[in-house]
Amino acid sequence: MIEKYEIRNWSEYNAGLKQRGSLTFWISEEVIEGWLKSNIKRQTGSIQRL
Repeated sequence: MIEKYEIRNWSEYNAGLKQRGSLTFWISEEVIEGWLKSNIKRQTGSIQRL
């Protein structure tokens, strides 16, 4: 389980991530499922609604 902690100095935290060269994103299962469901083959030039 990932421990939760509060970041108090965002500018310092972001600078540390840039220096380290790594950035992690947590994406919810609902978002992933939505992407998978929207991956329907469309005709070339058709309008996509997001």
